[in-house]
Amino acid sequence: MIKVKGVYNGVTVELLDSVSIPANTAVEVLFETTENGEGRSQALRLLHEKLVAEGIMHQIPMPFDRVDAEEPLNLDGESASEWIIRNRR
Repeated sequence: MIKVKGVYNGVTVELLDSVSIPANTAVEVLFETTENGEGRSQALRLLHEKLVAEGIMHQIPMPFDRVDAEEPLNLDGESASEWIIRNRR
């Protein structure tokens, strides 16, 4: 395995180091994220799209940042903790 850094320009990944590999060689891209999570949501989106395309997932999940964390969810039925306590063995 060869590790080479590159920069995504919005369309392609431009390698920062020169490498000598045959044309049409399969490569894998790993996205580095910054402390504030930039790049993480894009990397997750690409992963989800690939999993949907391969039929592993049926749909792309809603991003967590679209859920208002200040507003509690109102769900019917027992809570997860009640279910766990009831189903302990």
